[in-house]
Amino acid sequence: MRRIALRIWGFDLFTYCNGLGSLWGGIAIVFQPLIKSFFLFFLFFHFRASITLATRTSFNLVISCFSLLYS
Repeated sequence: MRRIALRIWGFDLFTYCNGLGSLWGGIAIVFQPLIKSFFLFFLFFHFRASITLATRTSFNLVISCFSLLYS
């Protein structure tokens, strides 16, 4: 999960560094909220399904994913 969050966070950095003028930058900025919302949707249902098995480590992993997405 952390690798996926880091990949999305890196995608954000790539989008902002690439600039708004290029074609890929424009496409990435259009699809970026969709990717983020899908990831949060997946996180929510994964966490909800395993809430009985959730340990402190998995809770910290979810928190770190959110902090990576919105830092």
